[in-house]
Amino acid sequence: MYPTYQIRFGRRDALTFTQVGHGQRGALSAEQVGTLDEPLLHYAFSKGIADWVERHNRYSTDEAVHALAAEGKSTDWTALVWGDSQARRRALKDLSYRLPCRPLLRFFYVYLWRMGVLDGQPGFDYAVLLSFYEYLIGLKRRERTRGEEGRDQDGGKETSA
Repeated sequence: MYPTYQIRFGRRDALTFTQVGHGQRGALSAEQVGTLDEPLLHYAFSKGIADWVERHNRYSTDEAVHALAAEGKSTDWTALVWGDSQARRRALKDLSYRLPCRPLLRFFYVYLWRMGVLDGQPGFDYAVLLSFYEYLIGLKRRERTRGEEGRDQDGGKETSA
């Protein structure tokens, strides 16, 4: 999904990160961040597909929690136009949580819009995996919502179906 800018190098005492699903957010202003002249290669599948699925299962839980928290607070929609790249990206992500058919949209975005189709079978596989990741986020959001509703209706105890 090149180019996606994330802070990768720095002094430990000067950097702080917040884990947000699949990705970190650095607490630095744009003036404090530089870029490399060449891309940094990232091999997402270097440890195999099982490792990728395990990591994205964890990330989807974090994303579901974040999405539910974002529903409860107001989003700064002005960041879509006037925010820095990090604020704009977060606002877009919060907006995307509200879209119907999000997994299918992610597939089309990766496979067609970002030209994954040109990569043949690996591009198709990657688009399917990312849409599955989005599907997991939606499932976990609904599961958590149902769990909260079940506890609310039964005086703090979960109900079973």
